[in-house]
Amino acid sequence: MFGKSIRLFKLAGFQVSIDLSWLILFFLITWSLASGVFPYYLPGLSSTIYWVMGVIDLTRI
Repeated sequence: MFGKSIRLFKLAGFQVSIDLSWLILFFLITWSLASGVFPYYLPGLSSTIYWVMGVIDLTRI
């Protein structure tokens, strides 16, 4: 989308990279889960736990 990508690794001669827009989306979705969704459904936990839950939830998709 932005034209900028980050190289991750090379696999069988092909360069594998990720566009910066994916990283922005990952952060925004993780932030919305950690600051809104999880505290609503599971109150009383620390903010660090909510952020970890947001990252784990997105990596399962």
